[in-house]
Amino acid sequence: MKKFIYTFILFAGFQFAQGQQITNLLVLIGETSVYKLDSMSLSYTSGAQTVTLPVSFICKNTGSALNAGDSIAFQLVFNETTQYLPITFPVSATIGTDSLISTPFVNVPLAVTSIKTGNYANKLCGSVPYVVYGGAGNPQTPVTEAAFCAVFTITATTGIADVDILNEAKIYPNPVRDNLKIENLNDATDISIYTITGQLVRTVPSVMGSVDIDMGNLSNGLYIVKMQSGKNIRTEKIQVIR
Repeated sequence: MKKFIYTFILFAGFQFAQGQQITNLLVLIGETSVYKLDSMSLSYTSGAQTVTLPVSFICKNTGSALNAGDSIAFQLVFNETTQYLPITFPVSATIGTDSLISTPFVNVPLAVTSIKTGNYANKLCGSVPYVVYGGAGNPQTPVTEAAFCAVFTITATTGIADVDILNEAKIYPNPVRDNLKIENLNDATDISIYTITGQLVRTVPSVMGSVDIDMGNLSNGLYIVKMQSGKNIRTEKIQVIR
């Protein structure tokens, strides 16, 4: 079944002057499913004038530590023409060198007229143009790290649902301790498992029938299981408990 874009929120990661390097853009599908935006295929309802895209930035701080009271600005550019005003987020706790940061999700409007047709024809780039040390009113310190760009496909749909051949798939146990079992896969299905922040931790390609997936060395917490067969996609949230 096609996934519809309900909201898009984009956030850049945190890094210090000379070192705020965005490493990924995440997209929120529906209310709980999070994926890496790069290489995604998305759809929106035909007739819409604006698509609201939710994305979050993952950033690595390769510079000096940032402290509570500092702030980071995030810049977005869509298809190299639409530039959004920098969004500034305050730092609430110390962010050390080499720390990974994931920002909250924010809604970014994309004009339908600016969306390009074709597979992976659209590009959204995020960067950190500057940071502010010591609170509002202080000078902006420029950051010169290269932007991170995600390419993706986004197409209009009439809203007529495809037959979801993954509806019959069974996933258990949940919570899971060691092995996750998926059954009733009637067509070749690619299975991917992500952390809740979008990091890919398992892949099992072209499964038919059933499969056991070893979850034994994963940390406790929530994970997203993505099953894709052709254009049909199903996601489920599971919990790993030791």
